[in-house]
Amino acid sequence: LLINHRHELIRPLFLILEKSLNQTIDFEQKTYIDQLCTTALLNLYTQLKPAECNPDIFNSEIVMECMKRTNDLHTTQQCLMLLSKGAQLFP
Repeated sequence: LLINHRHELIRPLFLILEKSLNQTIDFEQKTYIDQLCTTALLNLYTQLKPAECNPDIFNSEIVMECMKRTNDLHTTQQCLMLLSKGAQLFP
């Protein structure tokens, strides 16, 4: 499956991540959603060309809040890698 406008997935993924922060669902389900979103965002930002990356859409506050609220080391690692990629793309 080929997605031509992958950059359009970024905003919805950040919105899902933000909604996940405000939900009181089971810890395992929340961790899964957080990891899925951060992994997809990291993958997108790694594959996109710099011209396709909009710094206004990258929401470091949501990623930081996700990292603060988790007890899962893998989620923390994913958040750190995403923040690192954001700092690399948008210094």
